[in-house]
Amino acid sequence: INATGAAPDPSAILDISSSAREDLAQKCDSGELRFEQFLESLRESYSDADLRVLDVLLMSESPNSIHHFLASAIRSGYGVITTHFDSLIEMAGASQGSVIKTVFDEKTASAAMKEKARALWKLHGTLMDEAGDEHRASIVATLQRIGRKGEAFRADAAFSAYVAEMVQDSVLVVMGYSGSDDYDVVPMLAQIRSPVEMLWVFHQDGLSEPRIGGLECLGDHSDRMRGV
Repeated sequence: INATGAAPDPSAILDISSSAREDLAQKCDSGELRFEQFLESLRESYSDADLRVLDVLLMSESPNSIHHFLASAIRSGYGVITTHFDSLIEMAGASQGSVIKTVFDEKTASAAMKEKARALWKLHGTLMDEAGDEHRASIVATLQRIGRKGEAFRADAAFSAYVAEMVQDSVLVVMGYSGSDDYDVVPMLAQIRSPVEMLWVFHQDGLSEPRIGGLECLGDHSDRMRGV
């Protein structure tokens, strides 16, 4: 979550019983639920059909240096893809004097591909677009695909086409993403063939300086990355 300052009281966002909280906590601790599946459980089973729990992401209106960096990259013509739902990169772009188009579903993806627009591609949907209009339904649609079919944006042809096109002549740099999913992003990348290298930045505790290497440096991540 890209919120700044103290975390809000969850009960102010979503009212669920203590037993329901304990049930969700147990499933999360056991690894039974991943983040997207956790949200789908809230939506389907705990009276949060509109995912109002995600309103916490709207509480921050202060983009940090990373958001500004990514906004500048988009303005300079680089492709930027995120699985985040918030609008902090778009806010950073606005503060720099630019409107960053938000791509979040098949319709907006097709339009961006046709127009060759400089845009932020939000693979798992968005709470709001660049105009401030709500598109919470795009997140719900993604969660339904993940929860019921085990797949997400790879089911959308325009999203897949954009990623495949982007990596044909540009280095793909992945930052702040664990690659722990086996249902959409990593399988999608594994299906793409590109002559250009990929740089995946992993954060590891205990390292005093950056380490550069191949799959052998990834430890537990190596098996998941083997096909990418």
